[in-house]
Amino acid sequence: MASNLSYESLTTSRLKLDVRDEIAWKYRDEAPFTTLLMNMKEKEIGTSYKREWLEGDYEALDDTLGASYTTGDTQITVSNGSRFNKNDVIKDTDAGNVFLVTAVSSNTLTVTYCGSGSMVDSSGTDNNIMIIGSAFSIGEARATALSTSLTNKYNYMQIHKTAFEVPNSVIAASLNGGPELKRLTKQKLWTHKLKLERAFWFGELKQLTSGGTGSNYQYFSKGVLKFLGSSNATNISDGVLTEADFWDWIRSLDSGVAGDRFLFTSPIITAGISQWGLGKLEVSPKSKEYGVNIKVYHTPFGDFNIVNTPLFKNDYSGYAVALTMDHLTYVAMANDDKGTRDGRLETHIEDEGDDSRMDQYLSEVTLEYRNPDKDGYLYGVSSIG
Repeated sequence: MASNLSYESLTTSRLKLDVRDEIAWKYRDEAPFTTLLMNMKEKEIGTSYKREWLEGDYEALDDTLGASYTTGDTQITVSNGSRFNKNDVIKDTDAGNVFLVTAVSSNTLTVTYCGSGSMVDSSGTDNNIMIIGSAFSIGEARATALSTSLTNKYNYMQIHKTAFEVPNSVIAASLNGGPELKRLTKQKLWTHKLKLERAFWFGELKQLTSGGTGSNYQYFSKGVLKFLGSSNATNISDGVLTEADFWDWIRSLDSGVAGDRFLFTSPIITAGISQWGLGKLEVSPKSKEYGVNIKVYHTPFGDFNIVNTPLFKNDYSGYAVALTMDHLTYVAMANDDKGTRDGRLETHIEDEGDDSRMDQYLSEVTLEYRNPDKDGYLYGVSSIG
């Protein structure tokens, strides 16, 4: 008598696998910065390998001492003498002394004490000096003119390409998870976007004049952290970030800026804000508009849009970056005869006769970042206090 077949007695090759066709993608939203750049405002079009812009600033009315002084001195040294003019009234806000500037020579100010009380010694070389107006004598004709110049800034367009190849036999096969070409088209687009995200954060400005195809130049874009530089950095030297430390950093940022302020925070700092932010943290309605999870953090120094940034890991795991997004622009190269150069999918780029199909994504883009001195970043966090 023949026995009934069981699953165990069937060979694997005879069984049709019961596999759900939909793919469970494991990517997290690891490119929130690029997503915001693309969605917050219109992209701008570049027409050259080099994106240039001009930066200017209002005249500075604050400075610091360059050397200490004592009671009775008629000259004081400041860090930036070009900010001062004859007849400026200045105040050492640390010592409380008020002076009239009578002459300026490099970083040395000749002054007359004009405070209401007695002059006191300065407490150190980093006292804050504030211009609190000017005072001219009756009949004095005019002030001496001071002016500031514009500064030329630039960034290079960088060409990013992400290729993928599928053998024609695989294209023809019926596969669980759907057609392989369709799967790779979606996967590689996300990989391409992640490359842009990393370049926008960590890229270095560089031009290589040889080594490319046909010895053509290769261009590299400067990223946010290089724009900010070391002077805009705050180190948590003991590694333990407290809410008081965090607020001190926020308070140190330039508050005289227009536009939404964003904090891109590493997961460890995001956790700290969530811990401190009871009653001060709420989901932003901008999340749906911009396609990024955003929470608003209320502080005495203004509201900040918090964006958790998974890319800040390993050597950047203790980072938080404060940006005024109105200062940033996503710039894509103008269309060529094949169409867009911003995320273009180029198909059938394989060599003639290859028994496979190769496609690639192409982006020629850069980041324009105006007035980076208004923003800054925090680093060195290893734990939350």
